Amino acid sequence: MKRMIFMLVLFCSAAHSAAAQTEGHGIMRSIAYANVQHMPMKFIYYLNSSTYFEYVNNARGIPREPNIIYISNGQYSLQQICDTIENEDAIKAIGDNKYVLYTPIYIAQNATLTLKNVELRMDVKRAPFIIYNGDLNAHSSVITSWDETASNYGPRPSLTKKQILIFGQQTARPYLLGLHGSTTSIKHSLIKGLGYQGPLSPFGISFNGKPKSRLDPLSFDALLLTLPPPKGELIGNTIEDNFIGVYSNFAKNIEVRGNIIRDSVLYNVDPHDESSQLVFAHNIVYGAKNSHGIIFSRQVNNSTIHENIVFNNYGSGIMMDRLSEENKITNNFVIFNDKAGISLLESDHNVVTNNRVLFNKGNGILVRNSQHTKIHDNYVAQNHDNGIELMSRSLADHLHRDFKLDPYTELSSAEIENNQITQNHLAAITAKNKFKVQIKNNDIRGSGPHFFGGALIPHSDKIITNQKDQGFEFCALGAKLCEK
Repeated sequence: MKRMIFMLVLFCSAAHSAAAQTEGHGIMRSIAYANVQHMPMKFIYYLNSSTYFEYVNNARGIPREPNIIYISNGQYSLQQICDTIENEDAIKAIGDNKYVLYTPIYIAQNATLTLKNVELRMDVKRAPFIIYNGDLNAHSSVITSWDETASNYGPRPSLTKKQILIFGQQTARPYLLGLHGSTTSIKHSLIKGLGYQGPLSPFGISFNGKPKSRLDPLSFDALLLTLPPPKGELIGNTIEDNFIGVYSNFAKNIEVRGNIIRDSVLYNVDPHDESSQLVFAHNIVYGAKNSHGIIFSRQVNNSTIHENIVFNNYGSGIMMDRLSEENKITNNFVIFNDKAGISLLESDHNVVTNNRVLFNKGNGILVRNSQHTKIHDNYVAQNHDNGIELMSRSLADHLHRDFKLDPYTELSSAEIENNQITQNHLAAITAKNKFKVQIKNNDIRGSGPHFFGGALIPHSDKIITNQKDQGFEFCALGAKLCEK
């Protein structure tokens, strides 16, 4: 009798434990289902409506009313998302830690998507994206566009200049886009084949904030902008064949270090509009097909480009553009670019030091309409034009520019000191139009056919005589302006 009672107690306890486990599993699944949902995209009011219409109009093979995977809270892996939504038309596992994504993903402010040791193939025909106000973490993973029919990343068709630069000329492709409040951390991964020319920064990997001044203060977007600007780190990755390798807009505190960034359609690296406190260091940047290797454009300030190797880009290797100021370009190796090695255009107060600038098809270093530039301790050799050119010019022929948004002063000024400038095809240093220059202690042996060019030619003997001691200063602005 006692034995029967004991067995009954064990049976009841086991049954109770199993029920508790089942109930607990059900609770956890309910929580997961509540936090990860597959739902109509039009109901996600966090998304800009333009994102919705851009996707509907330009992606191929999607329903007119597309769905989206919405992660509202918590931290999830791709496998957990698959297990939760159980919809292979949205995302499916194909074995060996590989997944195919057909539907866009939105990661809300309090949510995180983590990819570790996985391959995420984003269907190139349906062009899903990952947009987030939350966090995206990837480590030792692959994130690539994918053509299931061809079993490759879906190389782009050849694009004309018009198709490259004008919105609406390209079909949509997958992309990653961090918004206000987001943190991106991608390390030791491959990012391939993403991005296209669209109006909402779908360029590849983008950190895209917005200026508060341009929004209706009563809109939901205005509430999201109370979050901090997008930030992140890209460490030790290969980033290749994207429309733009790395893009930012109104972003802060981004570190891009130790990556290979190559073969982008437009720019390899393109921080834009009021991005600041950026570090681009120890990267290998090459093969931009239609423009510059690294460009800071429109008030990208207080940032560093340090110890990168930048070569074989269609435009300049490194460029400061449109009021990008207080930046340091140091210890870079800039070679074999199709235009200048380093260009400073309409951008004041930048420092260019300890760079090796060689074999570029334009000038080694070009300064245009830019003041208070410091060019110190560089090795500038065997460039197709001048070693260093300092110049000003009117941009009235730049009909595409808005000069209220991008004002400039038709004047350049620079300190050119302690550089070795040799074997460039024209002059070592040339200057023309409106400029102020200080030249001191440069080694210009081997330059030819002239040591100095432009407005400096009549002063060549005086420069050579004085630059080793007090230096040579010259102002080509007229007496009143030169006295200031």
